[in-house]
Amino acid sequence: LWVPAQVAANGEGYVELSLLAPVEVRGTMRAEDGTALARAQVFALPRTFPDETFEIASTTSDPEGRYRLGGLQPGELRLRASAS
Repeated sequence: LWVPAQVAANGEGYVELSLLAPVEVRGTMRAEDGTALARAQVFALPRTFPDETFEIASTTSDPEGRYRLGGLQPGELRLRASAS
């Protein structure tokens, strides 16, 4: 599944997913001009945040803008990306 996400001028963007099975989410953070965004933060949150029963996962993109969030469990999920 490939779902593009737009990061707004304020440096944040969201994608909402409905997971039916455990998954790993991988992607690449890029600026509008296509350059890699190193040290961008990506968070997995329940759609109804905060939710005490959901463990929040997060990661930071590498120098090439790549990120990976593993072990995400089924449910309604929101990915939040933040680049500064």
